[in-house]
Amino acid sequence: SLHDALPISYMFDKEKGESLMSSEIHDFVMKHPLFSHHDHHCYFKEFEEKRLDYDAASLLGYATADIETASGPKSHGQSNVKERIATYWPKISTTGYGRAVTIGCKALFDLDYSADTFSIITEKLQSTLNNKSASEVYDYFVKEKASIKWVLQDSYFAPGNTDLLQCGMYPDYYRFAWRMDGLFSITDATPIELLERVTGINVHTLDHLVKAMNANIDKFKETGKLAAFKLGIAYARDLVIGDPTSHEAGLAFGRIRNRKTFHEGIQQNAGAVNAQEARALSDYMIHRLLQRASDEDIPVQIHTGYLAGNWGSLAGTKALHLIPVFEKYRQVRFD
Repeated sequence: SLHDALPISYMFDKEKGESLMSSEIHDFVMKHPLFSHHDHHCYFKEFEEKRLDYDAASLLGYATADIETASGPKSHGQSNVKERIATYWPKISTTGYGRAVTIGCKALFDLDYSADTFSIITEKLQSTLNNKSASEVYDYFVKEKASIKWVLQDSYFAPGNTDLLQCGMYPDYYRFAWRMDGLFSITDATPIELLERVTGINVHTLDHLVKAMNANIDKFKETGKLAAFKLGIAYARDLVIGDPTSHEAGLAFGRIRNRKTFHEGIQQNAGAVNAQEARALSDYMIHRLLQRASDEDIPVQIHTGYLAGNWGSLAGTKALHLIPVFEKYRQVRFD
């Protein structure tokens, strides 16, 4: 039997009607080092600038989005963080993010998370930060308490974030995902102009745009810290990725680069094309990114889950739309 084959004993909680695994398997799992594949941690300088501002609300992380959702489109005049926690924490404490806050607070400070314990949690947090350098703080929370061996930081390897090409911005066990969502849901020249500025490449053709994107990726890759590409386009569009020709993508590119030209009697000085017209260019650039990922064995992360805040359309997170992409790029490691 399974019970005889594995050294796992079971207990039964009669009150809850649940089978519980013994502490042996729990202890084994908790001792296993973790890989955090998605985080948004500030770098050392940012941490030092905000050091004295960290309080119990800092433990919420993504649970702040749950509180925003629970409060609905109107906050009912509650601008005080502690007041909002008092009102909405009971409503979101059992969500995935809420449970993470509860478990983390208990593990770190042996306290239940609530508005009533806000002050004592803040006091204990500040006491923990006191007399520790930024590096020591990260080592304490990330490595010692969370048992995380590697962290994959999202968003910071992006065009314009040249500060992060410097060494010593994060602990050595941090790696980064290159991300440029604006390019992959493009409607105007903003992402093109950004790539021109950071690469020094004049983008006059579709091939120039591909060259500029790759040149920017090259710059981050030279640090030895690039570990993935990230597509967070679900916040702006759905995940249906077509396979346009260079001619089809070039038509949209031409409209964007010549926005001063009258089109059907209208001169558009901002967005030169609507999202539907620009889709061919967005999808074409996604394919160029995926081809590079395949050629160089770079993992690709695609956001297909929770949309923070209110009114985000779940149509943008339907992962089934990605099946044709998975079929075409079978050598790519998707996350």
